[in-house]
Amino acid sequence: GHATVWVAVFHDWCVDAMPPAEAETVREALATKGVAPIAEMIETIAPYHNYTAVIATGLGIGAISLLDHDERAEPWLNLAIRRMRLYMDQQGADGGSMEGPGYGTYAANQLADMLWALGGIGRANELSDHPFLQSLPRYCVSLLDPGTKKMPCFGDGGPTTGFINLMRVLALQGNPDAAWYCREVGGLDLDSPRAFLSVDASRIRPEQPAFRPTTCFRDIGYAILRDGYRPEGLFLAVKSGPPEAKIGHNHYDQGSFLLRFG
Repeated sequence: GHATVWVAVFHDWCVDAMPPAEAETVREALATKGVAPIAEMIETIAPYHNYTAVIATGLGIGAISLLDHDERAEPWLNLAIRRMRLYMDQQGADGGSMEGPGYGTYAANQLADMLWALGGIGRANELSDHPFLQSLPRYCVSLLDPGTKKMPCFGDGGPTTGFINLMRVLALQGNPDAAWYCREVGGLDLDSPRAFLSVDASRIRPEQPAFRPTTCFRDIGYAILRDGYRPEGLFLAVKSGPPEAKIGHNHYDQGSFLLRFG
């Protein structure tokens, strides 16, 4: 999945500078060694796992790069979108990432790149209308400790700042809550090639969210008590779940909590 993404990016950016025979060699390799093998096996993979997000992104971005060159590209892209939506279907029914900010961010980074690539061909709405993405800004803002700029990560990992790449893409689509989160955590700094290429101040309008950040995500078992948006305010995060689902990297450590004050 990762290799297919970056061969596709190389083809997309460099095809006009290559001799036609070399460009065709790259396309043939991209199709036969990356995109087609993923398409042949992706339906055998459980929708939930991060692996699904990785290979669906390879399939999707590879297909986008081949759209004008291979008649199979459109069906491949539709398959990638459908499988990525199945992956998102496995997340919290009332919002949030089942594996928390740590491992959940790894999959979200793949989703961010696929959403960004779909935006380049005018098809971002085929993913961005999914409830997981609609609820992600509330999840990220609520879990963010305003003092440390970290999120509690129960299960595998420790306190982290998650979902930056995906929230940046949502901010570029015009979501003011996602833009506020990115500004708070430094996600709009031009400190990487990805940020340098994507950040457009004319499309990003941060606004402090209107909702109260005290919230509960019952399906994933996270609850947050916060004293508004003041950096010195109370922040209490508790884990009690998921109530039924057996989730990798988000283990049964019910009753764990993180408390910060002052």
